[in-house]
Amino acid sequence: MAYNKVCFFTDVVSGYGGAQRLIIRRCKYLNSLGVRTYVVVRRHFPNYVLEKEFSNIPVLYEPIFDKPFSLINRKTKEEVLTRLSLFIKGLDEQCLIESQSLQEAVWAEYVAARYGSKHIFYSIDGFERFSRYIYYPYKWFFIQKYHNREVYGITKKSVAIALDKKNVETDLVLEIPFDPGEIDEIMEPQISLHKDGYISIITITRLDKQYLVPFINDVIRYCDNNQKKIYLIVCGGATDARIKEKLDHLYSGEHCSGNLIIEFVGAIKMGKNLFDPSIYFFGMGTAILNSASFGCASVVITPQAHTLYYSLFGRDTLEFGCCDKSQSYPLSTILDGLIESPHLRSWIQDGYDTVSKLYSLEAFHNKYLSLLESSKDNVFFKFKKYLICSVLFDFLVRIFRIIRSQIKAIL
Repeated sequence: MAYNKVCFFTDVVSGYGGAQRLIIRRCKYLNSLGVRTYVVVRRHFPNYVLEKEFSNIPVLYEPIFDKPFSLINRKTKEEVLTRLSLFIKGLDEQCLIESQSLQEAVWAEYVAARYGSKHIFYSIDGFERFSRYIYYPYKWFFIQKYHNREVYGITKKSVAIALDKKNVETDLVLEIPFDPGEIDEIMEPQISLHKDGYISIITITRLDKQYLVPFINDVIRYCDNNQKKIYLIVCGGATDARIKEKLDHLYSGEHCSGNLIIEFVGAIKMGKNLFDPSIYFFGMGTAILNSASFGCASVVITPQAHTLYYSLFGRDTLEFGCCDKSQSYPLSTILDGLIESPHLRSWIQDGYDTVSKLYSLEAFHNKYLSLLESSKDNVFFKFKKYLICSVLFDFLVRIFRIIRSQIKAIL
């Protein structure tokens, strides 16, 4: 690799999800190649689930990155640059900076421009839209990064969604890599995966994910319309405990005259015994890669225009998010097809083969290097040109949020 240091600018490492696992496996792989790695985060949660896994990875907490860039004065920005240069121990053109969300990307570009470092924006959220920033001056920053071939997505469609473009360069895609060796043998805590006479469906997600409630409602409708018995296990937590309490109150227990049982088991640490080949796994993101690599029937959930569509990984799609509608089906079509098909084991094997070939760390790294070679060098965004407009925009947004919070308080 041309760079001897890589610094990841990401949201948080104290959570437990695909983004945190991605950072860990990438740092370990790069370290094995002799590349030093660093992580800069803007948020930190008290429940540091993966603290042991991050113990050998230098992490810097910079809460200032959670604030609008244009509202930070020059002195404070200089102090941030000083802290970063001391933390990374040689912040220069030999350092590659990778940001992973919109908020950190602007800060990462500012740092890269000051020190002559390469900055790549790798959008690991398949549904982040730059178009939401239509009046935001830094929209042009993202467009420029795209034309510089410095914006990568997790799927072709995710890049199109982010840029609000129908046609994008297909090679600006980096499939998230997976390492089955990072999964422990036994899950913690242990949970029951089966109930006598019921078909087990499991999903692992943050409870505040927007697709979760529509998915639960789809399962309820499915059980209302046929006699199949479903045991739905929802694994995951939320930073706000009230979310789980509300979901428990609304959905836990029996539904559909006993044909459906829903259980929220809370946050768990995945183990290989969680992925029992007899269960059906529904989800999105790297959780799909986890389940497919251990022989589960893995169904990708794709939200589209207030409706969920479902695709069997390995048969309908080779992607774990943002599937095309032509590759997706209603829940009833997917479930009936899986439960009744004699070809299920063959489809599961196709999913396993896909993970092994397409989503290996080595394949990811080689493609990353190839994309770096094709990108433009030392073309940085000129922030000063848009600074006045940005300050005004951020000021108006802040006023709007204050007014909205006051209205909510009154209501």
